[in-house]
Amino acid sequence: MAVVLLTLIVTTSVRFVASNTIIYEFLFARNNVSELTGIQPSDLSVIAEQVKEYLTGDRTDLNIKALVYGEAVRLFTAAELSHMYDVRHLFSLTFQTQLYSFFLLLVVFALSLLRLKKRVLLELALWFQSGSLLCFSAIAVVGIASLVAFPQLFELFHMVGFPQGNYRFDSNTSFLVQIFPLGFWREITILIGLISVFSSLIGLLVAFYIKRQLRGI
Repeated sequence: MAVVLLTLIVTTSVRFVASNTIIYEFLFARNNVSELTGIQPSDLSVIAEQVKEYLTGDRTDLNIKALVYGEAVRLFTAAELSHMYDVRHLFSLTFQTQLYSFFLLLVVFALSLLRLKKRVLLELALWFQSGSLLCFSAIAVVGIASLVAFPQLFELFHMVGFPQGNYRFDSNTSFLVQIFPLGFWREITILIGLISVFSSLIGLLVAFYIKRQLRGI
């Protein structure tokens, strides 16, 4: 169950970040996207909302126009839209995995409650403990790899996630790359890791509390 809990923690962190336009706007500012693209911050906020809605399934297309240095421009090419369609599919799989992990934990907990009865709390504490420790270990490995070689890790992720190879664009002309530069993805990966670590810490505290309460029984 540790792997299931790890999966739930990470996918929930991804969903939280993908659904939060404030994070998009913060990372746009940190990576100087407005200066790079010629798009005003207020318009970038609108773009962030539209991209968020697309990735979370609340919007079916990404045909976005924006003012670039005062001139209305359609931002994404057909190739970029094709890649974003694949990105949307990957996010959909991530969100489905989150739900499946959650319901699997509920089912296993219910079965454990019937089988173990009074010992179910101890079992629950062990789940939280093992899942949280596994998450710490996984985040540590990915974190170190990201610090040492994030561009290579990012490329590997794309090779695995998008084997059709439709993710390479010219950073000098592609608004998709300019709006979401490598620095954006590096920092959003760090943020997902931090949220996952914080969630794991809560899991460890819950495990510690349950064990402490059981000792007093």
